[in-house]
Amino acid sequence: MKKLPRILIVDDNPDHCWIIKRMLDETGQFESKSVCDAEEALALMGESEPDLVLLDLRMSGRSGGWLYKEMQKDRKLSDVPVIVLSCLVERRDGQILPDTPEPDDLVCLWKPVDPHVLIGAVQGEIVKKSRLAKD
Repeated sequence: MKKLPRILIVDDNPDHCWIIKRMLDETGQFESKSVCDAEEALALMGESEPDLVLLDLRMSGRSGGWLYKEMQKDRKLSDVPVIVLSCLVERRDGQILPDTPEPDDLVCLWKPVDPHVLIGAVQGEIVKKSRLAKD
């Protein structure tokens, strides 16, 4: 049996987590887990590295930007693809994540997200990660 890519959903709104998880799970192509807190997400990633993170930026407590920075400090987690999934995304000086080096190809989707757009973006990032791993 083929191992499914593991997706971690990080959003402080449990309803958003449920909706996104359902979109992913209904395809049968992914194994998804959701958490509502950035610190909990970081701890979980320390135990089991996901193949991709869907990350809300504006959360109560630690922000998605904080989590992204922490991931970049960790050698293992810095290679995990991140898709920003947020209601409010502002670009400051051309960046979505202020004061944080971010890749030029950072994928950002706005909520509410169309299921086809979400699935396509996730598939694209998973394929890109697998290609980079082969090189």
